[in-house]
Amino acid sequence: MAEPLLVTSGLSRGFGALKACDDVNLDIRAGEIHALIGPNGAGKSTFVKLVSGEIGPDTGSIHLLGKSVETLPMTARAGLGMARSFQVSALAPSMSGLEHVVLALLPHEGGVFHFLRPVARERELRDRAGEMLARVGMLDRAEIPVAGLSHGERRQLEIAIALALEPRVLLLDEPMAGMGPEGSARLAALLNELRGDMGILLIEHDMDTVFALADRISVM
Repeated sequence: MAEPLLVTSGLSRGFGALKACDDVNLDIRAGEIHALIGPNGAGKSTFVKLVSGEIGPDTGSIHLLGKSVETLPMTARAGLGMARSFQVSALAPSMSGLEHVVLALLPHEGGVFHFLRPVARERELRDRAGEMLARVGMLDRAEIPVAGLSHGERRQLEIAIALALEPRVLLLDEPMAGMGPEGSARLAALLNELRGDMGILLIEHDMDTVFALADRISVM
């Protein structure tokens, strides 16, 4: 069996007297969706913040593609192949979906100074961003500012942004939250398609979705 893409060992984090995450051992393997479930306050979102580098652990280790990353910042972990969506959307309301995805592509293109490139190269970037948006069913909404998108569409856009980072590991924190049945079904179908390209950690309260998608389930 291939080595896991992501491994946490004894991962713990407290906030004062509150132990938000206590000795968590978990791994994510290529080609699978691993669901993390539990009641509100169990520490699921704290765990994602620890794994992604938003906060640091008190104790424990995190290995991404065999490399110890618990001391690395979020940007470095993204560069190694990790991407995430957030429980609360962090998109810029005035920017279009296409602009968001183009910005996500820039680190692979050498950074913002490449806005000075020839127009043909910029067109290539926009075409690649369009491919990401098409994959999540958002190409026809590409030019609309985020403020004009529905909640479900914003969730789809977040995944397009994550895909632009070319992740090996994708962390999803309640991606179906606030969606109706149609939007949830569309997103579930997309996640089912993506599992072949990466390992996915899914935090989700919709148990029907969890049981339909997850290869493994861990409980906090």
